[in-house]
Amino acid sequence: MMSQVICMTQFESEQKESQRPVPQAHSAFESLLTCAAETDVTVLLQGESGVGKGVTAGIIHQRST
Repeated sequence: MMSQVICMTQFESEQKESQRPVPQAHSAFESLLTCAAETDVTVLLQGESGVGKGVTAGIIHQRST
């Protein structure tokens, strides 16, 4: 649980510092995916159809092994 909070805090901090939405947001999202993959927590991905939940889950799974 604590690692979840740390990951989200880092992600939110990077988002707030960013004035360039696309490159920095991508970098921050990559960082969040890596952080999630390195921890032993359950990840819940929510969103509308077609937004990339399956792709995101695949990336997290690939990085966790």
